[in-house]
Amino acid sequence: MSDYSELNCNSKQKIVNDLKNVVADAEEILRATADIAGEKVSELRERINLRLEDAKVRLADAEEFAGAVFSTG
Repeated sequence: MSDYSELNCNSKQKIVNDLKNVVADAEEILRATADIAGEKVSELRERINLRLEDAKVRLADAEEFAGAVFSTG
């Protein structure tokens, strides 16, 4: 694998790791605010949950792709 390809793959893995941290932090915020009532808060929490689930699926796909590219590099 060329130095450029390895650097590119490492950068993509760093992005995936950073996004995992963002997802984990958002989940922690949702847990910490679970007892806050209100219609707007409930709607926001629901929307965040949906986006987090979508982000997890996309992250898993990105990790799988990055692993395949790196292993065949």
